[in-house]
Amino acid sequence: MEQNKLVQLLAARGAIVRREEITGELAEIEKFLRSFRPKPTRVRRPAGQQQGKKDKVLTLKRRHGMSIAARKAVSRRMKRYWAERRAAKR
Repeated sequence: MEQNKLVQLLAARGAIVRREEITGELAEIEKFLRSFRPKPTRVRRPAGQQQGKKDKVLTLKRRHGMSIAARKAVSRRMKRYWAERRAAKR
């Protein structure tokens, strides 16, 4: 009976040590992965709008820099593409 309790005690201590090791490894992995995240920026509000609670939170600003002319060019290409697809179907 005493040996059984000793084994359980050693197993519990081993589990605690292993948990601490895993926690340390997880912290290292999270630190490594943080370097790949884009930097957060503040939310821009339209002029005259009051600051709300959500504005205090940093959010990621993701914009695709497509000009108006580029959008029109894409629109023309896609219209031509789908017109050709419809014509080929007939």
